[in-house]
Amino acid sequence: MNLVFAKLILVVAVFLDGFVGGMLPYWRRVDSDRSRFLEYGNAFAAGIFLALGLLFMLHDADGHFKQLFPEVDYPIAFALALVAFLVLMLIEHVLPSLREGKIVHAETGEGTDDFVTTGSPKFAPYMLLGALGVGSFIAGLALGAQPHIKGVLLIFLAIVAHKGSAGFALGVSMRRGGIARSWGRRLILLFALTTPTGVLVGMAATQLLTGHGEQIFIASSIALLSGVFLYVATLDILREQLAERTNHLARWSLLVTASSLMFILAIWL
Repeated sequence: MNLVFAKLILVVAVFLDGFVGGMLPYWRRVDSDRSRFLEYGNAFAAGIFLALGLLFMLHDADGHFKQLFPEVDYPIAFALALVAFLVLMLIEHVLPSLREGKIVHAETGEGTDDFVTTGSPKFAPYMLLGALGVGSFIAGLALGAQPHIKGVLLIFLAIVAHKGSAGFALGVSMRRGGIARSWGRRLILLFALTTPTGVLVGMAATQLLTGHGEQIFIASSIALLSGVFLYVATLDILREQLAERTNHLARWSLLVTASSLMFILAIWL
């Protein structure tokens, strides 16, 4: 299959995943069983993110930079991953605190304190949209820049495992912030389009750049994505998972199961 065509097909799937997930809280009431299913699904997704970020993305980016700059004794890939991690933390947790509010990125949307409860409640969805949008754009950028179908499928697997639940969290935040359905639909559409936009930018950049420039762009996008994956797995999903008072063993087991599957996959890839 043509690589460009494959990327475009996967982008459509990612868009639908994000949009439908984001609109669910507007379309129907969210019951506790559905929320619990999302919680366990996110625990499994966290294992995928951790393993992909460390075993595949960061490892590949580091190898690329060492080939490009063999004389440079500096962990460029790790530095870029840290930058992505810190920027997402700034957007999702530090900036909201400056407005005397508190945002907790709850994937399930349960509880009355999951999102802003003090300060400016209507500000919460926009900060959440910013954090999710930046991470989604970087993921799309790396997917679009990938020169091999293996890398494309791995990144797609991680994106689709989380995009719907991230959109769901955004939709819940919007409903609790009192955002009308018509305006909420526009914001969710914007969120759903961030990954496809990143893919198109990544594809265009690799067409415009040549030689070292193209390779640096590919390596940088992979390194930044590894930071996004590590952030989503830890400060996004696992922090919320561990805040729950029950079923820690089940959540941990799902995390280990997903990570183990990625360990096995790494043997063949």
